Amino acid sequence: MKKLFILIVLALLSCDSRESRLQRFLVQGNEALALQNHEGAEYFFLEAVKLDPCYKDALNNLGVLNTERKRYDAAIEYFSKAIACDAGFLPAYFNRANCFYESKEYYRLLTDAEYILKVKPDTAVGFLLKGLAMTRLRQYDGALEVFSQAIELEPANPEHYINRGTVKYYQKKWGEATTDFKKSLQLDSKQGNALNALGLIAVDKNQLDSAAEYFNAAIKLIPQQPYFLNNLGFVYLQQKDFEKAKATINLSITLDPDNAWAYRNKGIYYLMTNDYPSAERLLKQALGMDETVDKIHYYYGLALMKNGQNAEACKQFKESEKVGDNMMKDEIALTCR
Repeated sequence: MKKLFILIVLALLSCDSRESRLQRFLVQGNEALALQNHEGAEYFFLEAVKLDPCYKDALNNLGVLNTERKRYDAAIEYFSKAIACDAGFLPAYFNRANCFYESKEYYRLLTDAEYILKVKPDTAVGFLLKGLAMTRLRQYDGALEVFSQAIELEPANPEHYINRGTVKYYQKKWGEATTDFKKSLQLDSKQGNALNALGLIAVDKNQLDSAAEYFNAAIKLIPQQPYFLNNLGFVYLQQKDFEKAKATINLSITLDPDNAWAYRNKGIYYLMTNDYPSAERLLKQALGMDETVDKIHYYYGLALMKNGQNAEACKQFKESEKVGDNMMKDEIALTCR
């Protein structure tokens, strides 16, 4: 998802009134932020808030500053303060919604997205945010409808087709998903996310050579993109090229240490190389980071079973079946009767 954060920018007034001082602090903070001088930007924005505790523009920009630092809780607090000062201040709603997505607070994201659409029913970004929330909450039919509405508003935007195709991919509607991903590439041949998604479909079809081609093509467009590298590492796992798999997945984690999918894949690597304690540790970590990761309950259950923790393993297998993984094998079913 492209992050859309709205920074409030104002021109300076000539006189030295209170309003002028507020705007001067805002502009100086923006200039510092543009230079990645976070400490300086924070100083100027806070000075504005000291002068006027309900100066919503400075509160919003403090939220943007903390978002850039990945301090999402602090960012959300500032955006919420801006909204408390002005209940109809849309920039703070957009920005807070993005933070809710980053911090995996999907129900709160959905609430903000619905408010945005209530006020601005013709904004594609509102549909994007709502669709992302519904996708994460596994409300796939609703997400499809929402992303289709975004496409109606912006039919030439390739990212909307990627988002809708992703939902279809989760529903295992591979043919329809492929159509959307290829439509995205027709609109923009440099859509690495579309190539990556086509690679995921190839993996599910066990077309590993084709999957590797898609992932490598995506990486060529966006070198060192951690998600693409992680997916390529998974292909290497399936091909039992363990050295390449470990190196590629480790690089992905180095580039993005917050990606639960990479820890899942590294856990699978340890499962396949019979290091079961390490597998359990990594898979537990991945589950704790994001329980929506594909088949995470199954792989974590497998690691627990390999470590002799059958009762806990069966709980994970039950969760795996509940979300529709369909990975249960006969010997596991017998153990967990």
